[in-house]
Amino acid sequence: MRSTFFSCAILLGLMWCETKAQFIWEKYGGNPVIREWSFDYDDPNALKYALDPTVFYDSTEGVFRMWFVSEPYGGLGFFISSALSPDGYEWYLSFDNPVLRRDTSTFDFSSIQSPKILRNGNEFRLYYTGIDNGGISRIGLASSPDGKTWEKYSGNPILTPASAGSWDSRLIGWSDVLKKDSTYYMWYNGDSLGGSHWSGIGLATSSDGIHWTKYAGNPVFLADTAGWDGYEVATPTVLFKDSLFYMFYQGLATPGAYSFGMAFSSDGINWTRGNSNPILFHSDGWESVTIGTSDVVFHEDTFYMWYSGLNAVTNHWQIGLATSTSGLVGIDGTDLDVPHTFKLNQSYPNPFNSQTFITFDLAGEEHVTIEIYNVLGQKVTTLLDERRNPGNHRVAFDASGLSSGVYLYRLRAGEFAETKMATLLK
Repeated sequence: MRSTFFSCAILLGLMWCETKAQFIWEKYGGNPVIREWSFDYDDPNALKYALDPTVFYDSTEGVFRMWFVSEPYGGLGFFISSALSPDGYEWYLSFDNPVLRRDTSTFDFSSIQSPKILRNGNEFRLYYTGIDNGGISRIGLASSPDGKTWEKYSGNPILTPASAGSWDSRLIGWSDVLKKDSTYYMWYNGDSLGGSHWSGIGLATSSDGIHWTKYAGNPVFLADTAGWDGYEVATPTVLFKDSLFYMFYQGLATPGAYSFGMAFSSDGINWTRGNSNPILFHSDGWESVTIGTSDVVFHEDTFYMWYSGLNAVTNHWQIGLATSTSGLVGIDGTDLDVPHTFKLNQSYPNPFNSQTFITFDLAGEEHVTIEIYNVLGQKVTTLLDERRNPGNHRVAFDASGLSSGVYLYRLRAGEFAETKMATLLK
C-alpha cells in the first residue's frame, strides 16, 4: 500500500513535524536465518561469523540467492560465502563455500567484506570492500556467469581513497551499487582520519560499472548533529522504486549500538530523512549488542531486509530478516489508504530499554494526545498534543531518564480513548 503520513517525531520535549517517507518493519520470529557454527567439526559451512548479506531474487530459478561475509573457525580471515532460499526465510548453504577468497598478494590481503550483488544482463557482478595488511580499505569487483564461480577484475581496485585533504583520503568501502537506465550508481563510505567512525556517504557514477567518477560535491549524506544519527551514518543499501531512490543505512547518536534509518532522494544526491527513523534497532538475544550491515529486496509486494546481528554471549555475527508490507509512504500529498477505525497498538519493542515506539491509527482528523503515566497514576510526560490527519502514525517514547518499571500510555482522539502498558527494563 502507498499513502502519505503527516507525522511528528517526539523525544520528550523535542518535536518536529514533516511529511516524509517511512517503513514499518517486523522481525522474523525464527531469526537468525543464517546462523553461526553448526557444531559439526566436519561441516564445510562451520561458520564463526556470518554478516554483510547481499541478496538477489533469481526469477529464472524462482529462488533468493545470498552472498555474505563468513569466517570459518580457525581464524583464516573473512571470505564470501553463498546460500539459496525458496522463500527468503529458510536458507541452504553452498557446499562450495567460500566462493570468493582474499588474495594475500593484492589490495584484499587481509579480508574481503561488504559484498553487493548486481545482475548485469547474463553476468553477476559482486562489488566488495578489500582491506590490505595496513588496514586500508578499497572497493573491488568480481564477476561470474552463474553466481558460483567468480573471477576478480584484473584492474582492481576500481575505487580508491582520494588525495590528502579530501573527505575520503584514507578509507573507502561498504558500498552499494545499482543500475538505472544507462548509469551505474555507487554510494560508499569514506573517511579521512582512519578513526573510529566514517566521515559520511559519498556517490560515484559510471557508464560501465567498472570505471567510476566521484561526485564533486561529496559527501552527499552526513550525520545529523541534532538527530538520532548525529555521530555516524554508514553502510548504505539503496533501491529505486516509484521514481525515488531509497537508502537504508546504519546510524549512531553516540558510540555504541547501531540502528537503521531510511532516507529518500529523487537524484541520488540530495537526500531527505524519513520521519519515522530509526526504523529498526537491536533487541535481546542473537542481536543483543548491535545490528549491522543489511540489504533490502522488494518481491511480491513485500520488502525484505536481511541484516547482521552481534551476540553478546558468543561475540559472533549472524544474519536475520525483517519484512515490511506497509509499502513506501509517499511524499506527494495523496492519502490512498486511510484506516477505517481508531486504534492504539502495543508499543514496540516491549519490554524495552530506553526507547520504544507507539503506533496508532486515525480514521479521521482529530486532536490527539498521548500521555505517559507511572503505576501510581502520576503523569510522567505528554508525548503528543496536537491535531493529526487520518492515517497511521508513530511516536517515539524516550525513557532514558526514567527508572525501570511499568508505564501506561494513554491516547485520546476525539471521543476515542485507549490505554496500554509498556515495561521499561534497564
